[in-house]
Amino acid sequence: MVKGKINVVEEKFTKNLTVVQRVLKAQYLNKPLKEAYFTAKTPQTRARITQLVKLAQKKAKEEHKDVDFIVGLKYEGGYRSGKLFSLDAEPDLFDPDTFYDGEMSNKVDKKGKSIHVKQQSTFKSFYIITVPKATKKGGADLYNDCLFYAIVKGLNGNDNIDVQWNSGEKFKNRLGLERKELVSVDLFPLIEKGLKINLNCFGNNTYVSEGKHKRTVNVNLALNHFSLDTKHTNKKFTVPLN
Repeated sequence: MVKGKINVVEEKFTKNLTVVQRVLKAQYLNKPLKEAYFTAKTPQTRARITQLVKLAQKKAKEEHKDVDFIVGLKYEGGYRSGKLFSLDAEPDLFDPDTFYDGEMSNKVDKKGKSIHVKQQSTFKSFYIITVPKATKKGGADLYNDCLFYAIVKGLNGNDNIDVQWNSGEKFKNRLGLERKELVSVDLFPLIEKGLKINLNCFGNNTYVSEGKHKRTVNVNLALNHFSLDTKHTNKKFTVPLN
């Protein structure tokens, strides 16, 4: 049974499990965390849980989602989560016999083995949470030209941009992108070279220019949208009108 519209793991792979998939109130990078909460009549092994997590990773990759994962297992004393891991990493499931950062509140014996959380081989409840990664790409209109317009605003108009770059279409062509493709922060060095500007990015992703051009534009990236950043200023650089 799957409740809600959040589909972390496809239902066909959750036979004999009750699954509630939901958006959590907690957010990261101003984006919601998504959880698949599993309960089982028959206790599930670590191998079976790992298999489900790998299916969730596979689904996220197929949908081109840039997310990390956290898995929590219900021990006798409550839920314990492993470390954050990426789409391509081996799933990390909490193990009381393994040291984790921040887990040293557990008492350990002389051999370093946990005596606070008892080892378990099967679990009746567990969860998988998807965590959004800091985005590098932005676009927020029909042609995803928000970065271009932020730069235009920062340079006081199209007239102050090289003719080979002075439209959204030309801008994308110079970057080797399709017309509606999102622009990545990874392309900032190319933009700086083409427009002869220092381009800095703040917000969900950070890029600090190493350029020594006379003009500087600061942009903010939030929720996949670039906008002109007026909070950060650099008195060393000026923005001449010509």
